[in-house]
Formats: sequence, C-alpha cells, structure tokens
Amino acid sequence: MWEIIDELIKLYGKQTIYLSGLFLLHVLPYWILSLFFYCVSKNNFLEKYKIQNKVTLNKNIKNVIKQVIFNQLVSIFIAILFYNLYEFNNFPTSYNEIPNIITIIYHFIIFLLIEEIGFYYTHRLCHYSYFYKYIHKKHHEWISPISISAIYCHPLQHIFVNLIPLFTGPLIMNSHLLLIWIWIFIATINTLYSHCGYHLPLTFSNEVHDFHHLYFNECFGILGILDTFHNTNKNYINSSQYQRDKIYLLNEKYPSIN
Repeated sequence: MWEIIDELIKLYGKQTIYLSGLFLLHVLPYWILSLFFYCVSKNNFLEKYKIQNKVTLNKNIKNVIKQVIFNQLVSIFIAILFYNLYEFNNFPTSYNEIPNIITIIYHFIIFLLIEEIGFYYTHRLCHYSYFYKYIHKKHHEWISPISISAIYCHPLQHIFVNLIPLFTGPLIMNSHLLLIWIWIFIATINTLYSHCGYHLPLTFSNEVHDFHHLYFNECFGILGILDTFHNTNKNYINSSQYQRDKIYLLNEKYPSIN
C-alpha cells in the first residue's frame, strides 16, 4: 500500500501528498461525524447516552459552519508552515523508512505529552479575563457542545491552542509522514467525540471535556495529568460526571448526573 504513496510523491511532490492526506484524514471525518451527531441531536434514539440535558442546537448553526470552514482554511496555512519545518529536517516519507511498532508507540507517547503541555497551558491562559472575553468566549457559547462546535472558536485560539501543540510533536520527533497522518486522524476523532455531547458504550469517556464546557473553570487538559498536578480538576473529581468517567459495556446502566 505505501509503495503507492511513494509513487504518488514522485508524481506530485511531498507537499501535495502531505496536504491531500491531511484533507482525507481531517476534513472529511470532521464533516461526516459532525453531520452524524447533528442528526443524532435532532432525534431521541441516543438520548439515554446524552451527558447533559440542556438543549444542544445553537440557533446560529450557520455561523458555526462558517467559522469552522474558515478555521479549516487557517489549518491549511499552519499545515504548510509545519510542512516546511518538517522538510527542513528532511522528514521521512518512504516505505523503507516506516518505523517499527515500538518506535511508533514511543513517538505517539511523546506526541501526547507535548500536546498535553501545549494545550493545557494555552487553554488555561485563554480563560484569563482579557483572553476569555476577546478570544475564548466564542468556543464556550456551547455549554452543551456538539461535534461541529469542536473547532468553532476564534482563529487565534485555533492556531495557538489547537494546531501548534498538535503539529509540534511530529516536528520534534522528525516523524514519518505515516505517523503524522495517523496522529492528525486520531486527534480529529478525539476532538469530535469529546464535543459530541454523548457518552456512548464501548467508547472512551468524554465526560471531562463536557464538564469543562458546563462549568468553564476546570479540566483544561486532555489527558488530565496537568489538571491533577495543578489541582484544576478538584470539583470534577467530586462530581457525578467523574463517577461516569469510564468505558461502559452495552448493558451497563449509567449513573444519573446531579
């Protein structure tokens, strides 16, 4: 399979294939899953898995769509910027340079730690008065979020909170193109599910970020490591949402939220 990618890179160039892969693994999943959860939110067949009881649909959904499209255009410029940084390090792309599974796991651990640090501190900074009022408040218009609102935010927030921590790990590790693509895809699915408003069975818990949208002033990170270190999850730990913070089996009953 990757031999085909090698041939496409020879035909169209590394940057074109790099950006095409990001489109297929970020833009398409973003809109497909957003549409799915938007349709779900207008019906009741998954209502028992809904985290909050508040109305989720924003009257200005067209404005949300416009902002998300704009931010995805911004993402292209940041992706090109990081492509040039990756290329400065001559990042690997060929089939023969695909790392073994141990190296892949190691790279993803570093990616997670770098994003946790970058996202936590920039996100927490956005909650200080000036930054919150003029930058971050837009994202928190959604007290009970849905997937399409995942990158509904000020472009500066999207750049410094969402994108730079995401692309920095592969830059530091000089990772293979395959790992960059997989990482972007995982991050896309994670942010869409974290904002979907439903805690579905057999899936990882998204209670913590939903709690952040509900109460604003806790749970700034992704993994929870820095929230625990800085004690910015103490109310969450004492909440009913925390009691639900697990992977549920199909027949398990979810505790109700206070």
